[in-house]
Amino acid sequence: MKIRWYRKQALAVEARAGEIIVSQEVTTTGARRFGCVSEEAFGAPPLSEFGNLHLYEWLDKSKPTRLYFDLEHLRQTESGGACPEDDEIVCELIQQVRAFLGTTHKVEFDDEDVQVLDASNTKKFPRHVHFPVYFRDNHSDMAAWFDDFLAQIPPASILNLKYTKQEKKGVVQVPCIDNGVYTKSRNFRLPNQTKFGGNRVLGKVGDYLLQDADEDSEILTYEWTAPDEVVEKKGVKVCKRGIRARDHKASSVNKILATLPEPEKKVFVKDLCADTLLMAIPADDLRYRCWQLIGSAYKNAGGTLSMFKKWCDTGSGCDDALKH
Repeated sequence: MKIRWYRKQALAVEARAGEIIVSQEVTTTGARRFGCVSEEAFGAPPLSEFGNLHLYEWLDKSKPTRLYFDLEHLRQTESGGACPEDDEIVCELIQQVRAFLGTTHKVEFDDEDVQVLDASNTKKFPRHVHFPVYFRDNHSDMAAWFDDFLAQIPPASILNLKYTKQEKKGVVQVPCIDNGVYTKSRNFRLPNQTKFGGNRVLGKVGDYLLQDADEDSEILTYEWTAPDEVVEKKGVKVCKRGIRARDHKASSVNKILATLPEPEKKVFVKDLCADTLLMAIPADDLRYRCWQLIGSAYKNAGGTLSMFKKWCDTGSGCDDALKH
């Protein structure tokens, strides 16, 4: 199997020709490279037979994606009581998903078609749960459905238990369901893989990609406007559920970026690579938070420290972004 590797996500996206994109962690801090590979070649050996190469599936924001959950908690509850059994948590999740999908889309599935990837040890419970149901994308339709799913879980459900977690700001109490994994360009760890430098293998179960829908797959959507109803649009079931609570237009990041002044002159760029876009942004008179957000976005797009320093030193947008 041949994978063409690129240093940056944007370069891999630009270079792919009907291929899928995988990423590979190359440092313990999460830095990664991105590769293009044909889906046929990649799917020839079962994913569970791959060697541990720290590989992730890169989720294309425009492709149908299997409904997935990322479950994780340290084995210490908020109350200090005993943690539920690992399988009990997964069974409760499957039960709640089945019930809610039945009300929103009248979709059914068999338990044996649910894939559970386990990387648990004595200190931590992490599992990825993949359902045999496709949403139009993972960052809007699936994310909106997930928001409503989370809100309707009965208070007495063990899914609402909170666990102790150590963060930079101190000890916090969080539920086991991660609500931050429904974003564009998400990298989701593949079966039989560990994080770089880690030793917790993500279970040897599950031989499909999250984005493996074919022309016969039923694709679900979940929109944010109009009253509750289920309708058919071009053979696709659409469930409308009102305005999503965490509307991206109201995010704190966008509010901060909206304060940036309009540039005095237009800068024309030859491509959408991270380096080119960075060098086209005026760097003078930026408040710290704006500077931090731009740096974080540039890093996540595969940017380098040397180029970021070069941008900081210019003090303003480059006059000729074509040079970079």
